[in-house]
Amino acid sequence: DGPLPSGYGYMTSFHWSLTQFTPASMAVVPVNTTERAFTILVILVALVVFTSFVGNITSTIARAREAHFAESRQLERLQCYILINRITLDLGNRITSFVNQGLLEQKRRVHESDLPILGNLPKSLKQELRSEVFIPVVMRMPLFGALHSRSPINAHMICFRAMGEISAIPGEELFGYGDVAKSVWFSRQPNRAHYSPGKPSSGGGEQVLFNGVMVEMALWLQWIHRGHLVAHRLCELVTMDAGQFHECITMPCFVHVQSYAVSYCRRMQESEHFGDTISDLWGSDALSEELIQGAFCTDSLMHLTKSGHGSILLSKLSRLASDMLSSHS
Repeated sequence: DGPLPSGYGYMTSFHWSLTQFTPASMAVVPVNTTERAFTILVILVALVVFTSFVGNITSTIARAREAHFAESRQLERLQCYILINRITLDLGNRITSFVNQGLLEQKRRVHESDLPILGNLPKSLKQELRSEVFIPVVMRMPLFGALHSRSPINAHMICFRAMGEISAIPGEELFGYGDVAKSVWFSRQPNRAHYSPGKPSSGGGEQVLFNGVMVEMALWLQWIHRGHLVAHRLCELVTMDAGQFHECITMPCFVHVQSYAVSYCRRMQESEHFGDTISDLWGSDALSEELIQGAFCTDSLMHLTKSGHGSILLSKLSRLASDMLSSHS
């Protein structure tokens, strides 16, 4: 009859392989002992592989159904709770809306805290990991960019000890008016949270979309928030813990940062003295660059190093912080 086309041969082979996984018939059959032994072996392997494949699919579908049922059950119980306690319609709707939005957190970014296995990493590897994760974000802060360009080791130390990350769901308040500031905030994604100055009841000022760095002054003094930050979409944020940051910059190798801190607080004090409005957004990149030029210049560093590795700076910073706190109160 002549040779068969190569395409037909490949399709026949593919058809034969599928029949080993399914209860289907096939015109190609073994005609000797070797072929029959090979077919039996393929059938046994196919039986194990196909059973495992089907089992995984079934298990995944079952888990998805259980998760959906659990969520539905919680929402039903929430509705019963609201009805039994005669919660007002407006409050009940807001609570239900917030809970539904909270289900979006399942889609949030994976954080280091979600991976306990990373706790077993040696300190050197963990420091490298945290540096690569956080440095691209905190470089938006001019001071940190200057520090990283001049002393990468010090920048990596801060990333290792002071940085953290959180997810916020729509409507979640990240900080409120009158709260003690404990961190500097960095946005990973633009325009997903808004800041409102002043007390919520007073109406404050216009809402400002958060896209960058906020509350730098928390690093230099015990700042009390003068507004509130609320997420209006699912957003990812990075925080720099002020307490851990302070422990780092008390070291002699951070004398230039201490100099920057004194200049920053002094400039902030002057601004408030002249009647400028000081909010959690106070400051600008231009001001930071100006202060950095003064703090990182060679002559300034030589003078400060001779004066006891910044001990005088720390006392000045303490006095300025006290003055700012008294003016706040």
